[in-house]
Amino acid sequence: MAVAQTASVDSAREVSGFVLLITLMMLFAAGKAVLHDTMDPDFFWHIRVAEQLHQDGVRPLVDQISFASSKSPWTPYSWLAELGMKWIWDYGGLRGAIAIQALLEAVFVLLIALCCVQRKNAARLSEDHLEPLFPVVISTAFAVFLAMPYLSFRPVLGAIDIIALCALLLLRDRKLAE
Repeated sequence: MAVAQTASVDSAREVSGFVLLITLMMLFAAGKAVLHDTMDPDFFWHIRVAEQLHQDGVRPLVDQISFASSKSPWTPYSWLAELGMKWIWDYGGLRGAIAIQALLEAVFVLLIALCCVQRKNAARLSEDHLEPLFPVVISTAFAVFLAMPYLSFRPVLGAIDIIALCALLLLRDRKLAE
């Protein structure tokens, strides 16, 4: 076997191992939503705020939910996510909420891995060799380890995915010097 063929087989093996490990982390993150009770304790409050938004429109609201609340208007800053949560709950119920949470957590893991790959490839010196992907796996696993206790079905989970997507796009544009 020629040296170039051996290098090609080794790089294909490393890439396939990397993809399998990232997929396993994505399944681990999605499994958390399925196996453990990770619904946000304020979930039904978000649903009630969405109901009030349907009635009054998207604008500062006077709280009609809590009897002891201040009657001054407040701005529901996560109004779009609350309307989305209500829609998911109305059409999918608990299963839909769990499925969306599992999907968003798996996407978070994928975006973190892609950000690490972008950062790793930005430091690459030449285009003819493959950088080792083990540091990317370790960085992704560490980020997932730190983030998993805080991820549940609430508006911030969608915001975290959007921020991770923005970070990925910024890293990509930085690598391309745009």
